[in-house]
Amino acid sequence: MKRKVLPLIFLCTLAMCAFSFGENPLTKEFKTAYNFSVYLTDEWREVPSDILGNLESAGLPHNFQYAYHLKYSQKSLGYTYIYVSFFEGRVSQQTFRSKFANRKTVEEGINESLKQDSSVKYSGTRLYDFTYNQVTHSADYLIESTVPGRGMMECYTALQLTQTGVIQFRGYTSYVEKDEYLPFFKKAAESLKLQESAVFKPRFLEDRHRLKAFLIFGVPMLIVAFFVAWYFFKRYVGKKKRRRSSRRRRRLPSDTSQQDSPSEVATQDSQDSPPKREPVE
Repeated sequence: MKRKVLPLIFLCTLAMCAFSFGENPLTKEFKTAYNFSVYLTDEWREVPSDILGNLESAGLPHNFQYAYHLKYSQKSLGYTYIYVSFFEGRVSQQTFRSKFANRKTVEEGINESLKQDSSVKYSGTRLYDFTYNQVTHSADYLIESTVPGRGMMECYTALQLTQTGVIQFRGYTSYVEKDEYLPFFKKAAESLKLQESAVFKPRFLEDRHRLKAFLIFGVPMLIVAFFVAWYFFKRYVGKKKRRRSSRRRRRLPSDTSQQDSPSEVATQDSQDSPPKREPVE
């Protein structure tokens, strides 16, 4: 029995090692000007900035600063490709949650943006696999739609809140290749590396949990501390006043002893007055 089990274990281990080595690691770093980096495989390359500038000059506005495509792709912006946008400007944790924590709110925003985009007419748009992570301040979802002349398209979108803005990662692929590239897009979005200065740090009033804890525990402690401090302050002031009054009482006998008593004053007056003359008979 052991002779049959040991070779089987060896073959399974060998197969797992071959599978792990067969996966292309995300080792190629693409730095950005916004204190974060995108990690992809060696099969990807960045679209030159002059091509993105040509889109703007040709009347095709876009809201992404970086684009990446496969090396063997015939078109620079053809399937399959990745767009990375950075919306600069600090966004509070509460604002980010109100916009991207609810699936219905996100879906309404997508439908509104598709109506405003007159360059491409999408149809059959569907949002699914929506997730929101409150700990990492991130959200991701999938969009399925039909594009005229291209057929069904799959788009993976990830949003990451940072200290100075919001990162939007979008990966596009065809419906036929979605099983191959959608997991890769998700892995690449999770591999975004933020510098320490770009990591989101909620301010005191922006963090609802900290503010709630402060109102529940901090405010009563401050009130108790105030009354304790007031008690000791009054006690210290009263003790100081009692010391002053006792000192005054100690000085009163010495001051009055230096003054003449009424009997002494009367004797002194009688001595100073001239003697009375008796009438002559």
